[in-house]
Amino acid sequence: MKIYFSILISLFTVCLSGQTVNIPTAFCECETYNLTVTGTAGQAINLSTNIGTITPNSFTSTGSDVVQLTTICTNSLDPIRTSNLFVNGSPTQVQLKERNGDFVIWLIGDPHSDTDGTFNIANARNQLTSFNINWDIGLMVGDYTGQAGPTVQNGLDYANDAGSDINRIYEVIGNHDADVGLNWFNTYIDPTNRAGRPYAIQAVNGSNDAYTFKAHNIQITGLYDRNEVPFPAGKDFSTEAGYPAGTYSTDAVGFWSSYLNDTSVINLTFAHHLLYQSTSYTEIFEAYNEGIHNTYSWYDRRGSSFVYGIWDGADVSTVDNLNLAKLPNPKAYVKFKPILDCYDNHHIWVAGHTHPRTTAYDIDAQGRRMMEEYSWGTVINSGNLTENHGAGLTPHVFTRFIHFYDGHDEAIIRTFTHENTTAGSNSADVLQVGNIFTVGFENPLEKKIQIKTNFQL
Repeated sequence: MKIYFSILISLFTVCLSGQTVNIPTAFCECETYNLTVTGTAGQAINLSTNIGTITPNSFTSTGSDVVQLTTICTNSLDPIRTSNLFVNGSPTQVQLKERNGDFVIWLIGDPHSDTDGTFNIANARNQLTSFNINWDIGLMVGDYTGQAGPTVQNGLDYANDAGSDINRIYEVIGNHDADVGLNWFNTYIDPTNRAGRPYAIQAVNGSNDAYTFKAHNIQITGLYDRNEVPFPAGKDFSTEAGYPAGTYSTDAVGFWSSYLNDTSVINLTFAHHLLYQSTSYTEIFEAYNEGIHNTYSWYDRRGSSFVYGIWDGADVSTVDNLNLAKLPNPKAYVKFKPILDCYDNHHIWVAGHTHPRTTAYDIDAQGRRMMEEYSWGTVINSGNLTENHGAGLTPHVFTRFIHFYDGHDEAIIRTFTHENTTAGSNSADVLQVGNIFTVGFENPLEKKIQIKTNFQL
């Protein structure tokens, strides 16, 4: 599908009458753009570029003329390339982005809408509409609620926040969303019993804390955080707090791993928590030491940013071989090990929870970023829609998109800023300190990833 934009192009100072050239931050492959060229009537105009074909490319200016630029379509996937557009021989730098995917997944992290006192998903949806950004399904990785936890009001609010897109947004539970029996989530969100889904839920596990569905040849499995299990692996319900460390059930892990052996599909998991030692702040004690999360127990302090424990219905097994009583348990790691063993067969893990300290460019002391690739696949921090929820931080408000292309075993990830942000002085990536991020795509974060299996429409 070709999308038409009206772009005003003035001419270079060195070309005509001290005017300048204003162009979009990036063109996309396989699109046609209407360009309005303004200049002095009677002047000869010659336009050229190697990113596409301009029609007409040579004419006498009437003062305001419309030309069309049809950008090239290449078979290889390149996140973003730099080239030039020439006006009467004088160049201005332009960027060419890969075309939009044949199937696009919007990754939505941590709205915390009641903390911010606004409909963060609705606001983001409206922004995407205003930018003509199309997406097919959304994955909301939890924490719709805020510090006070789930309430009737924010349950009722969700339908308004998701609006007309509610059926194409699939959801999981975050640590803030949990209550006794997961009743709030099952009452107000209830992703597995909603009619009108574009891709039907295939199966739900016995514990009702994981489900799966297939979109084309992408097997997508959602896992719930079990923050209602006994303290300290779960919440102390006498206080309003998040209790951030991730706990998932053995039943959910077994259900999840049963889908990973099919090499004809792309396996994508979405959960609230990231994986141990995967992306920024996922080392033991790291998020606690860095002030990323408020913590309320030894369990939180050790594993607040990742899947720290596996719950078997009676006790917990942590990644560092402890149980609920913080006692060494020789069998604990054996229970946790299936989630690690399955990495080799896994392709993409999407999660939120750990808001970046400053921006999407955040790097931790181990050199890990918010998005990392490994031999077994890619871990993506989805970002966060909240502007105010965090442990004393003002996070970069962003979401991401995964673009899949028919016949390709690669995908493109794009990052979209939803609020104007200035990178803070505590950013580990000093090149970004003081940079101002404005609403729109973060072109430097365009990333191509391997997905091991060709996507098929």
